[in-house]
Amino acid sequence: MLKKRLHFRVVNLGGCHEIAEVLVFAALKKVRELFVHEAAAGITALTICERLERLSLGCRVHVSDGNHLRILANLVKLHLWSTKVRNAEIVGFAFFCVLVELIVDDGVRVTDVFPLDFLQPISWLSLIETEVDARGVKVLLYCQRLEILALGGTCVFYSLKRWRHDAIGQYLESFAWLLYPRA
Repeated sequence: MLKKRLHFRVVNLGGCHEIAEVLVFAALKKVRELFVHEAAAGITALTICERLERLSLGCRVHVSDGNHLRILANLVKLHLWSTKVRNAEIVGFAFFCVLVELIVDDGVRVTDVFPLDFLQPISWLSLIETEVDARGVKVLLYCQRLEILALGGTCVFYSLKRWRHDAIGQYLESFAWLLYPRA
């Protein structure tokens, strides 16, 4: 039956706890959006979906190895809410070339967000309810296209007052050339 339906562009498997493998969906070469919420499916096979632009893996127990997802050259939006993403996966996400939206809400194992600085096209980054190191968040301020940075309920491992003071100081230093022009 699936072979007759190779034209699907959006597949939503939300709440399908009984689905254990998504390899069959890899045959859908034209699929652009895939939602695998609360499913027990492995995601390794998804790297075959060449045109996949949006992948949403909410409420998964663990993303076994997010690094292999960087094969998805067209992936623009990656949602991993309530997923136990680790620092190793964050390093892998830094190699996505066109990723514009990354949501790692409630990613309880993320502390090092420094590598996300390499995601220059990113415009929306959400780390709500995630433990992060404030120095990494500070680095994210330099992502030129970042428009939305959601940190609501985020546990920041650094004095927020001190971090704010440092950020303001660095911001003001960028205007020092106006006060002290070079000769």
